[in-house]
Amino acid sequence: MLIPQKMNIFNSHNLDNRHLLLMFICAHCPFVKYIENQIFTLSKEIENTVQTVAISSNDIVTHPSDSPKKFEITGTNTGMEFSLSLR
Repeated sequence: MLIPQKMNIFNSHNLDNRHLLLMFICAHCPFVKYIENQIFTLSKEIENTVQTVAISSNDIVTHPSDSPKKFEITGTNTGMEFSLSLR
C-alpha cells in the first residue's frame, strides 16, 4: 500500500491480485471533503480484499488546490493509506 504523504509514482506494477477500487477525486471538491472520512474508513475495512487507488481528476496548473502538497495535507489529516496518483 502506498502512503499519499510519500507521493510515490504509481503504475500498474503496483497492483496485486486483489480487486481494485479506483476513484477519480479532487482535494478541493466539497463532496470529497464531506465523505473523506468515509473513504478512509471504507478503504481500511476492505484493504485485505480490495486495493484502493485515487487519481486526482484536475490539472494542478488550472486547479492549484489539487496540488501534491494539498493531497499530502489531506493524507496527513485523515490518515489515508491508499495509493494516490496525480495527473
